Amino acid sequence: MNQPMDFLYKRLFNASPSKILVLQPDRFEIIAVTDEYLKATATKESDIVGKTLFEVFPDDPNDPNADGVNSLSASLQRVMSLKTADIMGIQRYPIRLPNGTFEERFWSPVNSPVLDEFGAVEFIMHRVEDVTEIVHENSFAILTEITKTENRIALQDIILRSKELKQTLSKLQEHEARIRTAERILSLGTWEYNPQTGTLNWSKQVFDIYGMTPTQKALDVEEYFAMVHPDDREASIAVYQSFMEENAPRIAFEHRVTTRDGDVRYVKGFGERHWTPDGEIVVGCVQDITSFIRNRDKLTQAEYLLRLAGEKARLGGWRVELDPPVVTWTSETAVIHGMPAGYSPPDVATAVQFYAPEFREFIMEVFERCVQQGEAFDVICQLQLPDGRSPWIRAIGEAERDAQGKVIVVQGAFQDISTLREAQDRFQLISKATNDVIWDWNFATNKIWWNASITDTFGYTLSDMAGPDSWALCIHPDDRQRVVQGIHQVIDGEENYWECDYRFMKSDGQYANVIDRGFVTRDGKGEAIRMVGSMLDITERMVMEQRLRESQKLEAVGHLTGGVAHDFNNLLTIILGNAEMLSELVADPNLQSMAEMTLSAAKRGAELTRHLLAFARRHPLDPKMTDINQLVEAMWGLIRRTLPENIELEFAPDPDLGITEIDAGELETALLNLVVNARDAMQDGGKLTIETSTAVLDSDYADRHSEVITGEYVMICVSDTGIGMDADTVSHAFEPFFTTKTVGKGSGLGLSMVFGFTKQSGGHIKIYSEPGEGTAVKLYFPMVRGAQQVNYQPTQESSPEGGTEHILIAEDDDLVLKHLEAQLRSLGYRVTAVTSGPDALKVLGSHNDIELLLTDIIMPGGMNGRELADRAKAMYPKLKILFTSGYTENAIVHHGRLDPGVDLLSKPYNRLELATKVRQVLSQKR
Repeated sequence: MNQPMDFLYKRLFNASPSKILVLQPDRFEIIAVTDEYLKATATKESDIVGKTLFEVFPDDPNDPNADGVNSLSASLQRVMSLKTADIMGIQRYPIRLPNGTFEERFWSPVNSPVLDEFGAVEFIMHRVEDVTEIVHENSFAILTEITKTENRIALQDIILRSKELKQTLSKLQEHEARIRTAERILSLGTWEYNPQTGTLNWSKQVFDIYGMTPTQKALDVEEYFAMVHPDDREASIAVYQSFMEENAPRIAFEHRVTTRDGDVRYVKGFGERHWTPDGEIVVGCVQDITSFIRNRDKLTQAEYLLRLAGEKARLGGWRVELDPPVVTWTSETAVIHGMPAGYSPPDVATAVQFYAPEFREFIMEVFERCVQQGEAFDVICQLQLPDGRSPWIRAIGEAERDAQGKVIVVQGAFQDISTLREAQDRFQLISKATNDVIWDWNFATNKIWWNASITDTFGYTLSDMAGPDSWALCIHPDDRQRVVQGIHQVIDGEENYWECDYRFMKSDGQYANVIDRGFVTRDGKGEAIRMVGSMLDITERMVMEQRLRESQKLEAVGHLTGGVAHDFNNLLTIILGNAEMLSELVADPNLQSMAEMTLSAAKRGAELTRHLLAFARRHPLDPKMTDINQLVEAMWGLIRRTLPENIELEFAPDPDLGITEIDAGELETALLNLVVNARDAMQDGGKLTIETSTAVLDSDYADRHSEVITGEYVMICVSDTGIGMDADTVSHAFEPFFTTKTVGKGSGLGLSMVFGFTKQSGGHIKIYSEPGEGTAVKLYFPMVRGAQQVNYQPTQESSPEGGTEHILIAEDDDLVLKHLEAQLRSLGYRVTAVTSGPDALKVLGSHNDIELLLTDIIMPGGMNGRELADRAKAMYPKLKILFTSGYTENAIVHHGRLDPGVDLLSKPYNRLELATKVRQVLSQKR
């Protein structure tokens, strides 16, 4: 008696002869168990106490018919909701053995609540009896044997209770089966609500509807409303409150809920009040109507889309019942006829009156054939409406027969095709107006339709190109197989789009470059039935693309040349000057020969750089008004000395030749290059002719040569009777470094220089040549009307002339600076040398006797030569400026020409060129 009372009670409970579990109501957690229960279920107290009932006794996952958990859970929920005992029928509920397998068992359970002082369920007593042997087929034999034992009275009690309940249980199970079937088919679940406790009891189907498992506890009211969709929650709470406050006999609701996995479902339910001995409950059902709502929305949307399609496609329906006669039009059909929506004519005769007079008899005939013979129709007619419009329509009709085959209804569709008709007419106009050659190939007839552009573009009549063979024969022989195979691969395959570029022969025999595109239309089996496409002449575009590529190549060469010209010409300046001085100072013939060889090589390097700059149009020009006749006459002796005696030389000047503005020195160089090329093309002798004339390049010529501006030009032509060139050679003749001469005989820059100089001068150059027939190169320069010419004076050999003036040199290259300073001092000048613009300004600020600023164009220090000159002139307006550079960029040269009043000494230069240019600038009167 000294032991604590709770320990004693525990011993007494454990020793109870009944098979009992004590459960906590929230999670159905096991808190106590009798020894008899442990023995019956082959479990240990330590293995099950503290765990949930369904965690210890789950359904067999391999048994698709297992329903023990659901049935027992429903009974426990009823106990929680109704707070009364729930006697279950005999339940099949296999138990899991320690080895993990399940053993077939049948039980007779009773679940009873234990209420606390406030009437709430504090515990649930779960009592069972194992009736497995009784249920088995040999139950009577077993009973006889068992009755000899001490458990006979208890067993008899179970059997009697089972027999008494059997009939009622059978009916109840049948009723439950019907309810479950109805729940499953209708997505319907039943529920109970206790207004006093606020608890809900759900059937299994309700758990499924709300996305919960039956082992979970049913929600209370607050938890339920938390599941309701936020947009519906307020209204749902209002319905519930109204039901409770007004004590209404029933409640109905419809709203959305959000399941725990985020799925949104639509539910609809109702409930009614009931009174039991234990108090009031609300019993009802809830249904998942998600599919219904969504199907309704889809149907509504489908109806809307159908109505929208009718409106947008101008498509309506009609129906004529024959006996009695009733005509029905849809709203869109009425609108098409110019009538208000909802209008239907009283009879067929009235409906026919909406047609234009010329179509009334025709539409009545096809309608009557459908009535009498069941012949369907699909016709195009024109209406004549009360508002004056005359739309084109498509009327489709078919017969509906009764069981005896008699036509009882004619019905169909009605469409306004005015827009389509206009589009067809517009297509015809476009096909006539477009530059594209449009074609339509009908595979059924193997005929091709062409629009009028086939004649305008290629010169063929429509009859000339009736079939695919006619088209194929016009394809260039080298392209034909590729093109024909390509188009048939698309036609015979699964692709629908074809595109190909090829050469297509015009009616005059010339070939045009075309791009051809086609789209294949296929039937339901995927067979090609038609192909529609367009052919575009891209010959001119290809010419333009080629010119663009040439322009880009020219730009690339210009950037490359400009990048190296400045530094390279600086070096050549030093080499030229030193080699020139060495050739004058050394007495040893061998050394003098080497010095002259160096001087000659440097001059060739300078010439190459100059030619590259000329081709790239980067060489600065100093254009003057020039009479080309006079220029050619002045250099005639030089030209004659360039040619051997076996080449005859002729000059054919135009006495009325106009004046042009060009750089005469550069033109002289260009003519000498042409003369040398002509000489090299006549190794066995021949005749070279230089001709001048006035030419007019008109719009037709300009259309064929996009860079040409129409107008009057001064033309000079150098022609020979040499070996000539083929078309391919002519097409490459102006490319830098391209030459047909043997290695070492030409740099490939002569014609490139001539081309660049001509283009930079705003002119045009053209080569005419054929193999064995000689070559003629024509240069065209814009004529300047009313200009006064400057007499051309060819360069005269003279001795360097010096002076005593003070010259300021600004040059960033130390080697060039030292060389230039030495050269000028040797000519008698006083020289001050600096390496940057700021240093030059400092010198100018401290000396007032400087008469000439000789400055490089490109210099570091944030100030180029042009900026230095501008600031120096601001300090001393009478100061003479001479620029020198190997590459000028845009500082003093714009549009390829020296700015007005600018003097430039281009690098590289020799001692004589330096002395002459310095003396010339110093002698100028400003």
